[in-house]
Amino acid sequence: MNTPRRMCSAVFMDEKFYVLGEVGVDKKTQLTCGEEFDLKTRKWTKITDMYPSQNGGDGANSVIGAAPPLIAVVNNVLFAADYAQHTVKRYVKDINSWVTIGSLPDVVTSKDGWGMAFRSCGDKLVVIGGPSIHGVKTT
Repeated sequence: MNTPRRMCSAVFMDEKFYVLGEVGVDKKTQLTCGEEFDLKTRKWTKITDMYPSQNGGDGANSVIGAAPPLIAVVNNVLFAADYAQHTVKRYVKDINSWVTIGSLPDVVTSKDGWGMAFRSCGDKLVVIGGPSIHGVKTT
C-alpha cells in the first residue's frame, strides 16, 4: 500500500481490493484516504478522502479507541455504518462521496464502533449489536 495504516477494514468491489481508514501508524492521525488494489495490474492506487472522519473532525484528530471502519459491499455497492452519527451511508464511486441512506436501528449501540457488526449477507445489509451498560448486555 501507499499509506501504512492500522485499524483498517477491507472489502472486494469492482473486482478490486479496497482498504479504508483508520489510523496512521503513529496512532494519532485519522486517515480518510482509501486504497484500491487492482488484481489485474497488481498496483495500489490511493483514493483521497474516500472514507469520512468518524468523529466529525477533519481527519487530523486522534481516534485512539475507535473501531475499524464498519463497511460492507452489497451488489457491488459500498456501505458504511457511521456509529458516531448513527447512520448508514452509501458510497457514490463516480464522485468519491458518501450519501446518508438511513439510520442504524435504535437498539444498536456501540462504544466507538466496538460491539457492533456490519456485514453483507447476499443482497442484504446485516447490523448486529444491542444495548449494553458498562459491557453488560441488557437484553
